[in-house]
This record gives sequence, C-alpha cells and structure tokens, in this order.
Amino acid sequence: SLAVDLYLMGSGSVRKKHMGPIVTLQDFTECYPYDGKSYGIKITGAQLKKALLHIYRDEAWLGDHTEFYQLSKGMHVIYSKSRHELLKCELNGDEIQDDVLYTVGLQEFHFNNLPAFLNLSYDEVYANADPIILTTSDVQTLLEYFKNNKHLGFDVDGRLEVVD
Repeated sequence: SLAVDLYLMGSGSVRKKHMGPIVTLQDFTECYPYDGKSYGIKITGAQLKKALLHIYRDEAWLGDHTEFYQLSKGMHVIYSKSRHELLKCELNGDEIQDDVLYTVGLQEFHFNNLPAFLNLSYDEVYANADPIILTTSDVQTLLEYFKNNKHLGFDVDGRLEVVD
C-alpha cells in the first residue's frame, strides 16, 4: 500500500486495452512500459477540484493533447461539460472537503509537470507539505501488488461520469 488517499495514474501510461486471463511479464511490460518514482503530495480538496477542472477542460474532450487520469478506487466524480463544473466529487462516499488535506499519489513524470498537467504550482503544493517519494519503482510496486493479489477481476464502476 502506498498510504495515499487517492492515486492519479496517467491514462497514457496504460498501453494495452486488455490483459489476461494469464498475464505474462511481457504482457505487463507492454501494458506499462515506464518505470519511475511515485510521489505523494498533500493538496487541499479545493486544490484537488481545481486540478480536476483543469483535467476536464474543453480541450480534453475536443481531441487536443492533454493529460488525462485514471481515478483510483473510491473516487466518484460527475463533471458537467456544458457548465464546466464538478457536480459531485467524492472519495469513499464522502464529499471532498475544500479545507481538508488529501494525500495524492502521482507518477514522477506527472509530479515533474504539476503546473501544466494539474494547474497546481509547486509553491502551493509545498505550502501544504513537502512532497515525499512513495516508491522508487512504479514497476516493482505494481508487480508486487499483482503477485500478492492473484485472480483480480475488473468492474466498470463509474468513477467518472461526464454529463452535458
């Protein structure tokens, strides 16, 4: 466990649509060909919502190059494209609170590009707390997880809903 409230995985990091039912190391490497550190940052609920609104800006839906993220289990976001607002932003069934600090995990590449990718300055992130390195190898962390959690299934659980 990385001891974070949520993890934002860059969608472009996942390079295969399907794996299994038996996953080989080659399958895994083709699916996730990157390795690097994971960082933990502390951001307020208001900053998290600001980052999500940046991620879901119009360019993301128009096919322009933007960074998009897979939300970790427990997140539930409803975004209105026409109103440009979050109608719901929950973590584990509780509304994200603007003044609460949340620990968010990010891949190194995304941490190194916080202003462009999440619209968060380093000054505002460091004002909350110094970022920490959660792991020095994303690949080893994922491989360890899969080794210890066999026969994983998947469900489409509606972490992100986009409405007009």
